[in-house]
Amino acid sequence: MLEGRDDAGGLTVIKIEGQQARIETGDDSGYMLIHMHAQKVYSVSREDRMVLDVSSPPPSAQDTPAGAPPKPTVTEVGPGPVIAGYPTVQYRVKAGASRCFDDYLAPKALQNEEIKRFAQAMAAWTARLHGAGTADEDECDAASDALNERYPRLGIPMRTVDAAGTVVHEITRIQTGNTFPSSLFELPQGYPVITQEELMKRMRDMDNEGEGQPPPGHLDEMQEDTQDMLQRLLEQE
Repeated sequence: MLEGRDDAGGLTVIKIEGQQARIETGDDSGYMLIHMHAQKVYSVSREDRMVLDVSSPPPSAQDTPAGAPPKPTVTEVGPGPVIAGYPTVQYRVKAGASRCFDDYLAPKALQNEEIKRFAQAMAAWTARLHGAGTADEDECDAASDALNERYPRLGIPMRTVDAAGTVVHEITRIQTGNTFPSSLFELPQGYPVITQEELMKRMRDMDNEGEGQPPPGHLDEMQEDTQDMLQRLLEQE
């Protein structure tokens, strides 16, 4: 179990059991499930009583703008502080000449096979997003992926500090030896599972009908929130 907090004091908890993981943010509106063996990532909305298959192909990938972001660079700065009991190494990520953030990675955490498997799954998911033609709106989002895919080799991100020096996320505890019930990682019964393309179609249909309203609850924000959450814990802000 990994626990962390962001710069607003928000709590994130990742529970890992074998080939499955659950990410909770202290918000009762929903949570995330990762089924690593099936290469599936789900965002569960209690508010909407729906599940978004975030690992499904993103809509209109072929229409992604072709402009390439500045080439990202990842530089090892040197030893970092001990965070939550784990020695870290500081890395600086830039997009072109712009400094994006510093990450403090804990290679020792990868000695835990379940944590390493989770890091590998998240790195693979990031790679699939880019293989499908998904573009980042921000240069630093693209630059963060250059480090995301190295987590299984370099270490778990224990602290992320933005260019202004603000700690935007930090893991406060890693607890091993936990056992979680299998039901914790199952999709909720009665919740339909929709793809990203289906979600976009629902939004387009509502626009065409002139309703001028977003999809129920916060489904229209799920895709962005999901990526942000993952990018804060294997994952970058």
